[in-house]
Amino acid sequence: MALLGAHHDHQAVTKKQTTELEDRHAEIEALNTLKAARELVHSGKCARAGRLLEHAFSLAPRHPDVLIHYGEYLEQHRNDVVQADRMYLQALAISPANSRALRNRRRTQPLVDEMDSVMLYRIDSKRDDLAQIPSSSAALRRIKKEAYFQYIYHTAGIEGNTMTLAQTRMILETRLSVGGKSVMEHNEILGLDLALKFINTTLVHRVGRISLHDILEIHRRVLGHADPLEAGQLRTTQVYVSDHVPPPPTHLQVLMEGFVDWLNSPEAQTLHPIKYAALAHYKLVFIHPFSDGNGRTARLLMNFLLMQAGYPPVIIRKQDRLLYYDCLQAANDGDTRPFMRFIAQCTEKTLDVYLWATKEILPEIEQDTDPVLKKEKKYSDSDNEEAYLSNINHKRKPMNYNDFKDENRQNSGNKFVFTSVDDVPPWQSDDGKSENNIASPQNGNYIHQSTEDDILSEDEDVSSVRDYEAEDSNYRDHLWFSSDEERIPARGTGRFSRIVDEQGIFDDGEILEQLKSKDKFKIEEDDNTLLRKD
Repeated sequence: MALLGAHHDHQAVTKKQTTELEDRHAEIEALNTLKAARELVHSGKCARAGRLLEHAFSLAPRHPDVLIHYGEYLEQHRNDVVQADRMYLQALAISPANSRALRNRRRTQPLVDEMDSVMLYRIDSKRDDLAQIPSSSAALRRIKKEAYFQYIYHTAGIEGNTMTLAQTRMILETRLSVGGKSVMEHNEILGLDLALKFINTTLVHRVGRISLHDILEIHRRVLGHADPLEAGQLRTTQVYVSDHVPPPPTHLQVLMEGFVDWLNSPEAQTLHPIKYAALAHYKLVFIHPFSDGNGRTARLLMNFLLMQAGYPPVIIRKQDRLLYYDCLQAANDGDTRPFMRFIAQCTEKTLDVYLWATKEILPEIEQDTDPVLKKEKKYSDSDNEEAYLSNINHKRKPMNYNDFKDENRQNSGNKFVFTSVDDVPPWQSDDGKSENNIASPQNGNYIHQSTEDDILSEDEDVSSVRDYEAEDSNYRDHLWFSSDEERIPARGTGRFSRIVDEQGIFDDGEILEQLKSKDKFKIEEDDNTLLRKD
């Protein structure tokens, strides 16, 4: 036995030496590649130099010289200040005394902070525009309902659920099962539905502290159908998530209590709502308090905080899963800014979808606005933009987010609430009797017929997609949160169930070109299925 143990120890030492030798060879190759890239930059061949620098970075992603030179290339030749600043920060994390990295970071950090502030200000302006739309608007109610389906579809898809959007909608509307899909996948959809309704009807309207009980109640609904024994309970075993090893179960109670204290602390609640929600998401995922459902619970908690601040729930598309995980990994490495920017970008794109879907109403609201206030806001926005560009050009101290004038920022208490999936049809008002709530061009409830037919109605025709695309060249960009999955035959299940051509209608330019050809697709009215001609 002693000989066997000595043999295993020898193998471990040999393997470690081999790994160190391979790392050393990769580092030498990276430095040689870096030297060649610098010579190409001096000779004016920047494109080739960039490819060599990318190769050097892939060989030695933790070498300070590689990080610094790659960051300088990104900053000077690609004008990517954000990524360059990230490279300098990583170099400083490895070598804190590196004077070149310190000098570069002092130059890029103010610019990056200002860019983030401008982005947050722009997002807040869009949130305020959305808040002006009356809740009885038919267009708003319909896009809320569509976003409800989309949110559940994408957040389940991130975790590997294979339900399509049409199948997700059918389960939520009819409570019928889908053939060929597992019981677990059905239960994941139903659990997200319950958790979102709990937030929508209970937590959003609550005033006061967020408690550990609230988080456990969200998780209890997320996992209640799939795993009732573990639902709403802190895990009792060690789990492993890729390269991240979460804290042991014996530390969870203390860590979760500390997390809840942070959620309710003044320093956290004075952060911008998007930063606050993104950090809450990351901290909960880092602790990983549950045996399953941590990501879904963290995204629901994040959206609960955003809804309280007046933002719609952020939809993180399942096709962005790798970027989502990369940003979380960057946060694990010590830099949470990429993750906060990712959440901010998803927030802005979600807001763009809502504003585009309700664009028929916005001109009427703007006409009712006091012209003096509109003029002041216009000058304020232009002044902010000019100041931003001037600061970058002259390297002056940048503005902070709090320096921006935003009169509606203090009124962010207008909480966002989803339209119920089960109850009132979106074209009706809350009481269903007021004549002012009937959709018409004379009031805020009117939505353009092409928008209604092309996005949310059943029995849509491919020709109407082409017509609307001709009307709006940026058509696909507006429908940002739709999926890229393959087209499937599906039967409509109700007035607002439709045959979803996610890949064709929304994102993929190649498929859109196919839609433009008249004879590429045919619609069979007998069974409401969209088929491809061979």
